[in-house]
Amino acid sequence: MMQRIRVPINILKCYRETVKGNENATLEEVQKKFTRNIKLAEKYARSNGRSGYYYVYGSLHFAVDKHGTVVYMRNHRYESDWKQKEYLKEHLNRMLKLNKEEAK
Repeated sequence: MMQRIRVPINILKCYRETVKGNENATLEEVQKKFTRNIKLAEKYARSNGRSGYYYVYGSLHFAVDKHGTVVYMRNHRYESDWKQKEYLKEHLNRMLKLNKEEAK
């Protein structure tokens, strides 16, 4: 089983407010989605010697520290040419028990 990412309340609130279709997502659902998104996102080292990584998942950008906690999140809501790996997303959704309606 994958280690679930920790999501503080301020990140949960931001996620609900800015990620379309997730206004009523539970903490557990958002944790699972971040866990999945890490596997699907482009990964970068954080700047200024900070520990952890910065992830880009389409227009959703987020940083996770070395303890597995989301410490920054922003949904830029712009159009890009980023292509999602649908087959991998579906596999991770099954592993994390995210149904199709929840998987946005």
